[in-house]
Amino acid sequence: MQRLSLLLFFLPLQIFAQEISFTEPDAKYVRPKYYELGAGFSASQFRDFATSPLIYYGLTGQFVLGILRKDENVESGFLFRFSSGVYATEADRKEQTPGVVNSAFFSYSRLYRIAGLSSSRWNTKIGGKIDLTGNFRQNQYLLNAGNGIESFQTLFVSAKVTRDLSREYLKRKKFLFIRYKLKPKKRELSFQVNPAIMNSTFRNGYAYIDQASVTGSGNAFEDYRFSAFSGFRINTALELTRYLKNGNGIKYSYIWDAYKTGGELPKFEMSHHIFQLSLLFRVK
Repeated sequence: MQRLSLLLFFLPLQIFAQEISFTEPDAKYVRPKYYELGAGFSASQFRDFATSPLIYYGLTGQFVLGILRKDENVESGFLFRFSSGVYATEADRKEQTPGVVNSAFFSYSRLYRIAGLSSSRWNTKIGGKIDLTGNFRQNQYLLNAGNGIESFQTLFVSAKVTRDLSREYLKRKKFLFIRYKLKPKKRELSFQVNPAIMNSTFRNGYAYIDQASVTGSGNAFEDYRFSAFSGFRINTALELTRYLKNGNGIKYSYIWDAYKTGGELPKFEMSHHIFQLSLLFRVK
């Protein structure tokens, strides 16, 4: 899987290296900059074989802050997302064992336009993305194994295709005897896919029990291990953005994110289906 990811990363760059847009803009040109403020919800699930083979499901709230710079040639952005909610599963179809999961996501991405795959209406960009993700899980029903912490550090190769759906001119329409106008609008629909080329994890051993309280060490990360090139991760984003007359925008997003640790035991798996609404405030 890692070799396939490396092939996906280098092959497009090798083919289109001479057609990536690195055109120097005019000295007075400033790439548009936006502050992003968003919220939404996520239908998520996880399974931690270190504590239980059961799958936990949850509906969580999402909060997003970001900084985005973009034009038709280059796009880059920082993003912070926080997620929190209650997860539960049926242990024996009778007893519920809910737990709380808090997750934080930090990411930076940068994409460049591929001229050979773009046109006046279509824009294809390729680049990379770095993501740092951490989970803090609490479940009192698991007693002394009730707290779980893990983090993922991932480097992605990214590809994004954007379709310009703008209406450039005023259109006059008629439905039966009703006349109406369709005003010009600036809109775009995009799809981005990010497969991992390197995924690392920070997590403890199979006996998922905090020994610090027993040994008196006071180290909450006792027996935790960092594993490079461990597991796999992939995420996608489908987004519809509408820009207003004042330069601001409204973005509707559906994001799918799935990741897991490597090795035989213990494995941790988690996935998110995120529905999000964001406001883009143009500041440059």
